[in-house]
Amino acid sequence: MLAKIVDLECHDSLEGIVTFRATSGNDYQAYFWGYNFVKHEIANLNFSPVLMNPDWDKTFTVNKDKEKKLIPSEKRASYQGYGEIKSINPIIADFGDLELNLGDWSNDIKLIGQFIYCDIDRLELALP
Repeated sequence: MLAKIVDLECHDSLEGIVTFRATSGNDYQAYFWGYNFVKHEIANLNFSPVLMNPDWDKTFTVNKDKEKKLIPSEKRASYQGYGEIKSINPIIADFGDLELNLGDWSNDIKLIGQFIYCDIDRLELALP
């Protein structure tokens, strides 16, 4: 996805936390490594979320209102994700502003179109 780099907190020259703005105007944070961002640039970002102990029942029962959104959690670059499964092999879910690859935890075609909830323990950028 294309996003504007709003802020950078660098731990060294190629590692840190980036704050980026989605086309909706919402800001998000993600950990990065191997990028050389410049503040205010438009960058093409690919994500690699780290999920927190996925629970099958919670995944498929919490999002009763069929929402697509990411709500920041207490930890930096962590979110409560409400989304819809768009495809499988791998599981791709639409969380409104971001589509995330959630891995290969099912090959059941009936999951496509299901609304889900997941705890994203750490949103990371995939290596460039």
